[in-house]
Parts: sequence; C-alpha cells; structure tokens
Amino acid sequence: MEKDPVTQLADINISLGGSNFFPQLKEVTEETVMTSNIEGQGLSLPVKMKMSGVDFDMEYKMSFTTPVVVITKISPTLTAGEVSRYLNTALTNVPTTEYVTAQITSPADFVRLSVRMVSLRDVQAAPGFCERQIFSEGWTKLACVVQAAPLSAANLVVEMQIKNFSSTLWQLSGYELLSQITWQAPQITSLFTRDANGVKVDSLSVETVMISDPVFYIEGRNFASLTSLSLTYVTLKEYKLWLQGVDPELSFCKSIEYLSDTELKCYITSCLDARNIPNDPAVVLQIGDLRSTELQRKLTLPQPAISTITPELIYDAGFSEIEIQGISFSEYLASNGSFEDACTEWQKKLQGLLAGSTGRRLAGAWDLNGIDPIDLDPWNLQPRQLATASTIPALQMLGSVSVVVGDATCNVLVQNNSYVKCAMSAPRRAARKEPEEGELRGQIISENVDVSVVLKVGSIPEKNAPVLPTKLAECENEGYYRPNEDSDACEACPKGTYSTRFTTEWPLGCTFCASDSYQDQVGMTACTACPANTESVPPAAGLQDCRCKKGYYSPVYDDSQTYGQPGFACVSCSSETFTLDKNLDDAPCDLSNLRDLCDEPVSPTCVRKSPGSTTFRLCTIYCAGGTMLPLSKPYFYISKSQAVATVTNKDQKEGTSRWSTHAHPSMPA
Repeated sequence: MEKDPVTQLADINISLGGSNFFPQLKEVTEETVMTSNIEGQGLSLPVKMKMSGVDFDMEYKMSFTTPVVVITKISPTLTAGEVSRYLNTALTNVPTTEYVTAQITSPADFVRLSVRMVSLRDVQAAPGFCERQIFSEGWTKLACVVQAAPLSAANLVVEMQIKNFSSTLWQLSGYELLSQITWQAPQITSLFTRDANGVKVDSLSVETVMISDPVFYIEGRNFASLTSLSLTYVTLKEYKLWLQGVDPELSFCKSIEYLSDTELKCYITSCLDARNIPNDPAVVLQIGDLRSTELQRKLTLPQPAISTITPELIYDAGFSEIEIQGISFSEYLASNGSFEDACTEWQKKLQGLLAGSTGRRLAGAWDLNGIDPIDLDPWNLQPRQLATASTIPALQMLGSVSVVVGDATCNVLVQNNSYVKCAMSAPRRAARKEPEEGELRGQIISENVDVSVVLKVGSIPEKNAPVLPTKLAECENEGYYRPNEDSDACEACPKGTYSTRFTTEWPLGCTFCASDSYQDQVGMTACTACPANTESVPPAAGLQDCRCKKGYYSPVYDDSQTYGQPGFACVSCSSETFTLDKNLDDAPCDLSNLRDLCDEPVSPTCVRKSPGSTTFRLCTIYCAGGTMLPLSKPYFYISKSQAVATVTNKDQKEGTSRWSTHAHPSMPA
C-alpha cells in the first residue's frame, strides 16, 4: 500500500464490517507497508477501511475456513435437567487472541450448532433441537442445550452452521455427525393394580381388572411428562404399551396418563384383536422412537375356560353338533374379517347398554339379566351373534374361536363371549388300532374313548382341557355294518357274512360264516348250517359253497358223472363197499397206519370195522373231498353200475351206486 500524501499509514484502519465485527492487529513495518492481522469467523464478511475518521466500503469480502469440531457424546434421560442435556464440543480454527475475544462478546452470532431429525431436515428449521448456544473459554468451547425429544440416535444429526453476512442467512459448514445423542428409553419394572383402598397389588391379570375399574398401573423409570418433551417433529406423540408376539403389534392401552417419573396409568382398550396373540405376551413401552426392553410374564390376558359341553357323549363319526359354555370365548369378527369394524360394532353395543335402563354397571361389567337376546344383536349378524352372557367384560377380545374335538375340526356356527356352537363331520377318533405285523387290520378300539376338546381364541388356549367321551356309532339294525370307518353310514352285510351286536367286528365289519355254514342272503344275523359231512370256505355265499370234507364224497353228480355236486350231504368212503376185511395181524393193517377215514391217496391205510373194534378194514379207495369222486388206491381199481333216482332238486340226479372194488392183478399177496 502506497503512502497517502495527506494521511499517514498509522491513521488507516482495516476491519470486517467496522468496529462491530472483527478488529485488526495492524503493524507498519515500512513507511509504505502496513500489515493487518484479522481473526474471525463467518462467510462473506465485508471488508471496511477507515481513514482519518472517514469510513470507506471496499469491494472485498472475506470468508474464514470453518471451525473444526470435536463432540462429546451424551446419553441423557428424558427427565434429565438442563446440564445433563448439554451437547459439549471443542472448537479449533476460531479466534483465540484476547484482543478479538474481548471485543466480540457474542460468538453465537457467527457460528452455532444445530441438531435436527435426519428425515426432516428439509422441514425442520435449524438449529432444531438446540434451544440455547453456550460459549465458554472464549470461542473454544460450545455447548448446545438439547431439547428432550424421544428420538433414536440414528435419527438425530449434529451440524455446524456459519453465518453468511452477505445473505444474512445461516449456512451449513459441511460438518455433520450422526449418533452423538442417545436418549435413554423409559423402562418398565412392573405392572400392578390397586385394591379398593388404593394399596398396590403386584402382577396383572386382565380378568381381575375386568371386574374392577378397567385401568392398571405401569411402574418404571424415566417417564417424562408429555408437556416437558419436544414432540413437534415426533411421529408417536404419546405413550403406547405394545403387546409382543403378534404382528403387527397391538396397543393394550386406550390412553396412558402420566402420574410421575416412575408411574403411568393405563386405561385398557375396549377391544383387543385376539387372532394371533399369546396368552401371556411380553409388553414394551414406547414414546417417539424410544422403546423399553420387553417386560416378560407380568401380563395375563383373559383365557377361555369351558364349564359345560352338550351333549355329554358323542359318536366317533358322522355329523355331530356340540354346544360349549364358559367364559372369555371372545366375540366374532365382522363378516368382512375386519377387526376395526367389529370393534366399532362392539363399542356401539356398549353405548347402547349405557343408555339402556336394564344395563347397569356391575364392578366393571354389565348385567344383562332380563335383556332379550334379540336386543343384543340389532344388526342381525347371524350366525355369529353378540354375547348373551350374564356379564360383558370391560376388555372385549375379538377374534375367531377354533375348536378341535379329538381328531376333528369342529366348525364354529355361533360364537359369543360365553357360548360356542360348532358342527363336525370328520371322525373324532380312530376306530381301530394299527394292525400288528402280519395282520390285515387292527382290532377295534374300545367302544367308549375320551377325546380332548381343544378350544382356542386366536392362539390363546382354553385352560381347563376337558375331555368328551366318544362312542362307536352303531348301526340301527343288526345284520348291517359301517363299510367306511370314517362315516356312520351303514350297509347290509354281504352274502357269506352276518353281524350282531355280539360279534367281534360289530359295528365296523361283518363276520364270515363258520366253516360248517353259509349265508345266501344280505343283511343277516346268522348263517345256515351246511349239509352233513360238508364244510365251507369263507365267504360261503350259497349252498354250493358247502363241499365234502376229506374222506367223503357227494353221492349227487352231474350227468357226465365226472364230479360230485356240492351242497348235498356227503357219504363216507369207509363203508364196506370200499374196504376189505383184515385182522390186526394181517398185512398191511397194523396200528401204525390206522386212520378214521379213507383219505390217504397212496400209503396203505386201514379203518376200524366198528368203534373200539380190533378188526380192521383196508381202504381200497380214498376221497379227497370237495367235489372229487372216490379214487382207487394203488393195486385196486373201481367198477360200478348206477341206478338213477330223482331227488328234491330236479336238475340234480342222485346216483344210488352199486360200487365194487377189485384187486389189481399186480397186487402183492
């Protein structure tokens, strides 16, 4: 700078905006050179010159590099005092000389901290939650007093702002940092009620609350009054007590009242969606973004309890209806499945009871004695109707009841808080045991078997776990059976079988006729005996299934005389016609080859001449049974002549045979 011909350099002062801004520390090193050292902060500060008492605006503007910030993280409670809410920072690259700091007493006019919500920086004006800027040690220490706002650390950003003196606006310096402020969430330690004298009763059973005032108390710490919190930019502006284990979460309190830093009062919601909620859910308290840790096993919701089931005994299969009475069965959902619509209808119902002359409050419930059930259902929402129980709880569970009886789902037809009617057609129990190895089917299980009745409201199980006896469904008439064990429909037993209540297969099957009988009709309770000396093979569905036993033959045969006709009494092959007299010592008869009948095809066999006799007769033929005619044994042959006589069945001919047996020439002596 050249020396002014009139004014000396010592008379020239350079400053940023005059004496109201940053003063200079000038040094004249030569007669024509002056050095001005200026400390400060800000953007676009105007450079001013004063010569011989006259101010001159210069075209120059000066901006300082922004301060360097070091933050000390804080974790205050929502109930903390102001000092605990100081967000402390250390600043460098700011004026430090006493000459400057002594004259500039308001550093906050040049730099400041801002705390804002990350998601709302375009909406929330700076400095956001910083309600005061406090400098200390000149410019090097800056504390921001943070407003109590229940927000998560990740949702709060700390920024540095610099004043722009050309635009007179605050401008972000480019410095920002997340997660420097961690508000401590409120915590729950217990839930409790108070008795008539106001004495605290630990733990909370909603069923107990339901018969008293519909409120309970939340005990814990760090409960701040809503009036002390900054809630303008907070989404959840009130306390919520959330039930866990269900998605989405359910709010259990209609409203929560602040009593103190350690106690809140919950007014229970009038409706609760019971479709997926557990019986003893954990709870979480929330305000803003802040959520407490879960409190476990301190809250018990109304649990359904069965008192009676009608009828007291049901059949194992077929269509069946049962009626169940008890408590806490919940109310129906709206026909469209909407919980909100169902709750609205329930609240209308309660309002109607409030206005009615017959509805009166009974310790937190409503006495409905004398009220016509039709009046309880003005919307005629059959088949799911509103409660007709003697009391209505302050908290009403809303959801669908499910009922399982043994192995069968019982489809709910009518449901209210104290009554369920359901129907089922699937089998309630197994009719037979699993078959043992090698068996075709297992044995019939006992006629009467107790099965479990499982009732749930959503996922809340009934607590009494009753059982219901089931009896095997019998057929109305004997001679019938159930062809399908999963159904109670009956059909007539087929031919060759019979059935009575005393047979082992009743009522799930028919019994085959014994080997000496047959049955040629359906739906019978007994079988008909086969002719003498015949037997049958199951299923013996007619007389023709009765055939000769071994050692016997049918004297009735067809015209070709190639086989004996079945269904007639059979004749023994041991007659004198077909045997030869032999003494005990006559070969080939002895005790070793003694038999009752001539039924051995090859080996020499003998039969007694008469019972107890020691005289034997040698079999010259044998009878294989069935429809086979007599056949000669080795060394013998048969010749016969036949006279034909008419028998009862005109289509059959009984041969009155004249048989003779002869020794073959090769027979040994």
